[in-house]
Parts: sequence; C-alpha cells; structure tokens
Amino acid sequence: MNPSLSIAQRLTAPTSKFFKPLMYAGAIVAALVGGLSIFQENLAAAGYGVPALIAQASTIVGWIGAAIAAVSSFTVDFDALKAKQERK
Repeated sequence: MNPSLSIAQRLTAPTSKFFKPLMYAGAIVAALVGGLSIFQENLAAAGYGVPALIAQASTIVGWIGAAIAAVSSFTVDFDALKAKQERK
C-alpha cells in the first residue's frame, strides 16, 4: 500500500471494485436530486408549494450522494495500480 499518493494520482488510479458502484450510484442520486430541485423551483414559481420537509430531505440526500461519489472516487485499488505500473 502506498498512502503517499497525491490527490491527482488517486483520481487517475484504478478505483476499488467495491467503491466503483458506490461512486456511480452517488453521482446518479446527486444528479437526480439536482433535477428534482429544479422541478421543485418550477412548481413553486407556478404557485404550487412543495412541503419544506420534502425539499430539505431531497437536499440532504443530494449532498450525501455527492459525498459518497466524491469519497469513492479517491479510493484506490492498489493491486490493479501495481499491475498497471508493472505493465509500463
């Protein structure tokens, strides 16, 4: 294990197989919540109020999804990284 990788190296290194689906799921959830917030704004502009609890919950879920995607993108599969470096 090489804990001294820079941020740029971590982003370009292969992602662990466990975290890859989490990264995609977090990004999808964040994108869906982004679209939902735009939809909520349009509903509010048209005069249809969205309950504050729903708006707040969707915001929190969006931030959690974005955080999961961000943290997962920094994980490194060191076995795959070592194999990649040996091929060079």
